[in-house]
Amino acid sequence: MTSRKRLRTTLARRPPDRLSFFGNIDMDVLATGDRAAIRHEVTSKIRAASPGGGYIHQSDHSVPPTVSYAAYCYWMDLARELGGAGWRARSP
Repeated sequence: MTSRKRLRTTLARRPPDRLSFFGNIDMDVLATGDRAAIRHEVTSKIRAASPGGGYIHQSDHSVPPTVSYAAYCYWMDLARELGGAGWRARSP
């Protein structure tokens, strides 16, 4: 079973009013500066974890100096667009 399927299985069994998830945005992907890879990383995590609420997008670790300001801003813009970090999630 892939990690994404395990995450979906875990989320499907959770009591939505009692369990939340946060983090898991890979800073190594952001450090590449590749917008397509960043979009895939952010989109896949928010869409997998946010149905029913209970997901806060956040880095998997502290944001390292290898992540450019432009890549960081792109990440934040994507999160707003997709509904992460307290913004209402849009349907996939």
